[in-house]
Amino acid sequence: MPRVLRSSQSPMSLPRIESPKNPRIVAAAKLLDRKARGRAELYLVEGWRLVRAALEAGIGIEEMYVTREALERPGAGTMAASLLTQNVPVFEATGAVIARLSDTEAPQGIVAVARRVDARLEDLRLRRPPLLLAADAVSDPGNFGSLARIAGAAAADALVSLPGCCDWTSPKVLRASMGGVFLTPMVAAPPEALIAFARAHRLSRAALVAHGGESIYDANLTEGLALILGNEAAGIRPDLLEHCDRRLTIPMPGPAESLNVTAAAAIVVFEALRQRRAASRQP
Repeated sequence: MPRVLRSSQSPMSLPRIESPKNPRIVAAAKLLDRKARGRAELYLVEGWRLVRAALEAGIGIEEMYVTREALERPGAGTMAASLLTQNVPVFEATGAVIARLSDTEAPQGIVAVARRVDARLEDLRLRRPPLLLAADAVSDPGNFGSLARIAGAAAADALVSLPGCCDWTSPKVLRASMGGVFLTPMVAAPPEALIAFARAHRLSRAALVAHGGESIYDANLTEGLALILGNEAAGIRPDLLEHCDRRLTIPMPGPAESLNVTAAAAIVVFEALRQRRAASRQP
């Protein structure tokens, strides 16, 4: 029977789903699979932080499932009420139902089904000076999600996933991004499209390499920049590297071979922001 939930605004009645075999749950659980997400153009958003971030960013939510215990959390009623006023179905679910929709060992009691929206290069509204991050075959979900987090923190114009990257809607990417995927346009494009876009908008095509490039502390990063980041093991593919007009390197006084791609990206991105801030203060 529906449970009456009182939000800060008004009481509401939520239908309850008890079985993981419910057809709605069976359909939603398929979204744990990448191919199913691609076909449906939907994905799962799990956990309070991510669901809240998705709502605050205006991500389209198709439906939401939440346990009775989770409904008692501060703000839960307001969140559910907001969705209901938009005619988005909200269901009270059992722990078993939430577990069926989760890929974690300790689900937080809330899962939303979100509409996937991929940005396109030609639709981007570039800031001045522009800053794009492009990931080449970054296949580790934790690394890719962290790149999205960096892009969101830096207000980058986009995070472009080139062939070989993991799916940005995977649960592991979403968690690693800490909501960054909702803050930055996520673009999937082939290398030739990225290169053509960068040339058309006069963006420097800068490959970040472990050795042999210009020091990021000597390089001018104040102009439009498309920063290309390579695969964790193989780096940037040679045919893409040929079309880059700059190679950047982070000086490392220690004997380490290289930095993790996300650590390296953060260093370069925030060095670029530092330079741009300093340049804007010059008379």
